[in-house]
Amino acid sequence: PRIRIRGTGSLSVNNDPLLVIDGVRVENSTAAAGGLGQTTGRLNDVSLEEIESIEIVKGPSAATLYGTDAANGVIVIRTKQGRVGAARMNVHLETGTVQQRTQFPDNYFSWGHNTQTGAVQQCVIRQAAAQTCAIDSLTTMNPLMNDETSPFSLGNHRQIGAQLSGGTGPLTYMLSGELATEVGYLEMPKEERIRAEELSGRITPAEQRWPNRQHKLNLRSNEAAKLGQNNDISVSLGMVKSNTSTPGNVIFQSGIWGLGHPDATNGWRYGPPGDIFAVRNIENVTHYLGSTSLISRPLGWLSTRATIGLDFSSTFLDGQQRAGEGPATRRDGRRTNSRAAIALYSADLGASAAANNLNQAVHV
Repeated sequence: PRIRIRGTGSLSVNNDPLLVIDGVRVENSTAAAGGLGQTTGRLNDVSLEEIESIEIVKGPSAATLYGTDAANGVIVIRTKQGRVGAARMNVHLETGTVQQRTQFPDNYFSWGHNTQTGAVQQCVIRQAAAQTCAIDSLTTMNPLMNDETSPFSLGNHRQIGAQLSGGTGPLTYMLSGELATEVGYLEMPKEERIRAEELSGRITPAEQRWPNRQHKLNLRSNEAAKLGQNNDISVSLGMVKSNTSTPGNVIFQSGIWGLGHPDATNGWRYGPPGDIFAVRNIENVTHYLGSTSLISRPLGWLSTRATIGLDFSSTFLDGQQRAGEGPATRRDGRRTNSRAAIALYSADLGASAAANNLNQAVHV
């Protein structure tokens, strides 16, 4: 998803807000074109089941608290914490379907003949108005919505997770885990699978039959403890591992700008699904987030706090098109691999003092 808190302030620089989780700045990239298709972005790594609260900070207060990088606003997320009491286990199960509900418009093709030579040609309105050709008939075809050629089917989503929380005395804890799998609504049509298998001489692999899939694992551990009467410490650790197959938008462009009549490609402009889905684009992500916070009250009128943390994400993008497969314009085979690692270090120190019932805060 792409989030705007204060609108689009610039056409040349990033307009995304900062993302802060448990006091640590987190890499917040969104979906974009990459490899031989698209990338998901790290904002998708946040599990909704782990969130306790979300706060939006904008305006001058955002720049005061988080610096000039917060000009586009800040999304502050606090994950769930344990509570003193008996251990509590929460289990959640989710299943559903994924559908494509957009109704794409039909494509049209006007057949005609040249008024001078009589040769058959496509005769568009401006040519007919100029009397360089005459329209004889009009055909229509919609490969995206036709039952035999449509790449749309019924996808599925499954998710299972559990959380264990509780606490005794000075120690509280919250442990959570979640596994989610999803198969999108894109599926290679049966006729295209037969054609692709005849062309390649092998059974169509799952990555080509269902080119949009995701497998994601989220783990989190939050602990908090009292160190004596005047000190509180909390530690938060999170990990995400995901494998996502995301094709580009060529299949939609090929259908929306279709030819308007059946031909060798069934009316697709840039090739049929069997060719387009043969281009693999898989993103493997490992994302770690850790933070430690300490609150100390050495004197009755003085309170200090310190938070340090690390956000580390590693992305491996694997794109492949086997020789002899893919769009007819390029079947010599290609492979692209790219790796990216981003580490963000955070530190926040502060103190507040109370004198004569007046509170004064100092932030570093």
